[in-house]
Amino acid sequence: MESERRNWWKVQYEQSTKRREEEHKNTENTLKNSIDNLNQLLAEIRDKEEEHHDKIVSHETRLDSAKERLDTHGKRLDDHETRIQRLENK
Repeated sequence: MESERRNWWKVQYEQSTKRREEEHKNTENTLKNSIDNLNQLLAEIRDKEEEHHDKIVSHETRLDSAKERLDTHGKRLDDHETRIQRLENK
């Protein structure tokens, strides 16, 4: 009778241990998948960030060029106004 009881407890312990090991393995796999998914999202975010940075630099460059053209046109306008005043004063 005692030996049957020990065997029963041994079987219970082994089954319980096996279930816990399977649960741990499943949890570990779930965590690994989550980490992989997060790393993939992070890579996508970094790609988008780089893409947006490139667009910002491009827009800043275009803005600088537009400002230079505006300054050039402003100077030309000033030159024309000066000429007109000179002609009017003659």
